[in-house]
Amino acid sequence: MDHKYQIITFYEFKSLADVAELTEIRDELRDVMGECGVFGTIILAEEGFNSTVCGSRGSIAKFTTRAEAILQTTLKVKSSFHDAIPFRKIDVKIKPEIVTSNNPWTLISGVGTRVSPDEWNSIITDGETLVLDTEK
Repeated sequence: MDHKYQIITFYEFKSLADVAELTEIRDELRDVMGECGVFGTIILAEEGFNSTVCGSRGSIAKFTTRAEAILQTTLKVKSSFHDAIPFRKIDVKIKPEIVTSNNPWTLISGVGTRVSPDEWNSIITDGETLVLDTEK
């Protein structure tokens, strides 16, 4: 069955801007959603963005291209399809966090100290190191 509506989700932890610049990004994304016929919610914060939006396949393709330009990134989109439109509003919000944790933290960019595979194995088995893998 050929489902009529495409639903996409995308998020990224990346340093976006201060609140004044976020307001401009919010307004641009809201306008683009309206122009492309895309509905749903985008959450913006200084730490990045989180979104679930829907529209026809063509409108989603147009929106994605324009959103990538606004957000200055390549979106990593997860996609599904449905016969009925799940969202009917356009909502772009600025919030303190893109995923509420109530724990302040700082977005760190760059890399740490590079280690060899043998050093890595030694570090993660020393009993004092906690490894947190957030990749899917």
